[in-house]
Amino acid sequence: MKTLLSESARILAISVASVLCLLLATRPAQAAEKAAGTEYPSVIQPEMGAAEFAQGDSIIITSVRGDREHLKPGGRYALDGSYTLASAETADLEWFATSRGRGGSTPVSDAERVKVTRGSGNFHLEKTLLDDGWLHVSFCVNSQLHGGIYFGEKGLEGTVLREKSWSDFSSASPGNGTEQDSAAARNGETSAPTTANREIMAFLGDPVLPPAGLDKRYTPTNLKVAFTDLCRRLGLTVERLEVDESEFPYVIYGLLAGQCDYHVIADGIRELNGYSYGGSVSGSTQAGGTYFSLNAIPETQFPRGRLEDCNRRLMVRLQMLADSMRSGTFKPASRIEVVFDNPESYTDRRLSFDADWYHEDIFSAIRSFLVKLTDQMLPDGYSLKITFTDIDLGHRDSSHVPAASGSPAFEFTYSVTDASGAVVKHGTENLRHYWDFGNYLPSVGTADTAGIELRFEKAMLKEWADTRLADLKKR
Repeated sequence: MKTLLSESARILAISVASVLCLLLATRPAQAAEKAAGTEYPSVIQPEMGAAEFAQGDSIIITSVRGDREHLKPGGRYALDGSYTLASAETADLEWFATSRGRGGSTPVSDAERVKVTRGSGNFHLEKTLLDDGWLHVSFCVNSQLHGGIYFGEKGLEGTVLREKSWSDFSSASPGNGTEQDSAAARNGETSAPTTANREIMAFLGDPVLPPAGLDKRYTPTNLKVAFTDLCRRLGLTVERLEVDESEFPYVIYGLLAGQCDYHVIADGIRELNGYSYGGSVSGSTQAGGTYFSLNAIPETQFPRGRLEDCNRRLMVRLQMLADSMRSGTFKPASRIEVVFDNPESYTDRRLSFDADWYHEDIFSAIRSFLVKLTDQMLPDGYSLKITFTDIDLGHRDSSHVPAASGSPAFEFTYSVTDASGAVVKHGTENLRHYWDFGNYLPSVGTADTAGIELRFEKAMLKEWADTRLADLKKR
């Protein structure tokens, strides 16, 4: 009996010790999970897409969380999963976003990569989405993609790349052209590039971003001003003037009235203080004008180590931009920009703390109204930028009482520029004293935004536009 009690006590002691160890081991995991839930409160259901791995490798995504309810640019997200690496001794496991548009490559931060070694394990990555691209987690061996998996958000079909039309491995089996083309079509892409095209892309290099601390003379606005002044001195009439700022160096392009010898412009640019003639493409339009594209930024301003990339890409860009003017296929960007700056600090707390869909619907309604309204007031070649710094939709759930109690309020700055980029009108507005539109009635429901009208708010903004912008047509 004594021996039996001693054995029972021993088993009990072991059990208690095991429970204590289990509790201590789970505390860090619970703390990490709590921290993740605070920083990334929204759970996003992932859906897997195209995958390609070397033999024995795998990546499994187990959790996606974010500070927003859905995957979208500007949001920050945390990704957890497991991996098996069998085809290499070491690799970088990285979270990428393959751009769907013209955007260039972006640097991968330390939080978006983790070094892994042969074997299996877990990983945790964090990323701020800078582009609306195809998301994927991939191995990188010797700075080259070495297989991975694409994923998106379940229920949002446009976020998932279903099939790849290319391979991460240079030794991929040839002869898949038809299958790859059909895969690309199913994803809404153009046909997969041939080997020759890939060689061309490799030769051109990645798009070059502007250097830090760029001299103000070479900003798009000041390039327009310098070129417009030069044409005025040379007696040339500018019919359209644009600056391609998709990458560096920025390129001037447009249309001139009548026939013009590019040597005249090239010599004029060389005489401008701080500028340099760096090549051009020009020709005659069917209407008798001159289309052109040119670089006026000195090579000394190119980012260090990227001179060859800049020059190689510049040759192609000059031809493409000039051709867009010649053929009339140029599509200018919207000349009216509406920005909602730091919305989390707006007086109307619903725009800060409610679900994303709420404030996005409100902002979209305001932006669409202003674009349609002011586009009719701006002369050809003029642009308008409006930056909202505070919004109060009728003193609803507000942090302080507005000057005109009970009515909406808007605070914003605005700037109007002409075709040369010169500012012709600007100001700061604080719209709070609009009583001329009858008694205010909330035009947005407090529970939802079904049937958004914003009647009173739009009346305020229209009164401002009629007062401040109406005289622009007279210029």
